[in-house]
This record gives sequence, structure tokens and C-alpha cells, in this order.
Amino acid sequence: MSTWLIIFIASVVVIIFGVIIGFIASWYFFKWQLKKNPPISKEMIRATFLQANKKLSKKQVDDIYAKVMSHYKKK
Repeated sequence: MSTWLIIFIASVVVIIFGVIIGFIASWYFFKWQLKKNPPISKEMIRATFLQANKKLSKKQVDDIYAKVMSHYKKK
């Protein structure tokens, strides 16, 4: 085999492994960021329902927040 063919095959294998490792690393980093900085807060839930003219109790806000956050902690 010529050296160019070996270099080409090695390059393709390295690129494939790099893409796979990069995808897995970015996926774990994204999940870690979601746990660290959730996309919604209790204040946002309260404000959303206030815009719809519905006043929620603290327990209702906590229940909605727990339900939303359980989705992120499950996976």
C-alpha cells in the first residue's frame, strides 16, 4: 500500500473518532449546563400566569416548577 493511502485512511478514522467524541462531550456539557442553569425559574412561572390574570399560590408554583425540573433530572 502506498503511504498516501495509509495517511488518508488514518485521517478518515481520526476524523470519525473526533466527531463522535466531540458529539458525546458536547452532549454531556449541554446536559450539565441545563442542570446548572435551568431554562425557567419560579419567578418566570409566576410572571407567566400573572400575565394570564391567574394568581398562583406558592404551592402551585412549586408544583409546576418541580414538574418542569423533573423532566431535566430524569434524563
